[in-house]
Amino acid sequence: MNKPNEYKSSRLSYFIKGLSGDPFIRLSLEELMQEITDHHDLKSYVLNYAKNTLKENSLSDKRLTIRAIENENIDILYNHDSEVRENFAICFLEGAKAMQKDLSEQNKHLKSISRDSR
Repeated sequence: MNKPNEYKSSRLSYFIKGLSGDPFIRLSLEELMQEITDHHDLKSYVLNYAKNTLKENSLSDKRLTIRAIENENIDILYNHDSEVRENFAICFLEGAKAMQKDLSEQNKHLKSISRDSR
């Protein structure tokens, strides 16, 4: 595995475990928001999930969640009901899973090309 993908994959695993209930990993909304602020490729996966897959419990909750991600604005999450914060965490988790899957596929493809060129 190449180094950037290896780092990204292990970092994504950390967040996926934490959001999936690992009792040894405690995550805050601030950490999650900082991660999408620092890694715009992850942000696109999270935003894609929010726009295309997030269920609409309330149209405004979905809209607020999308706006928080697009604007990287933690205040939107705290200034509204818990549904918006839960939606954000779900979007982050599912976006991280999708990105990790794509990285895994890229690595398989790169290994295949490497083997074929020998």
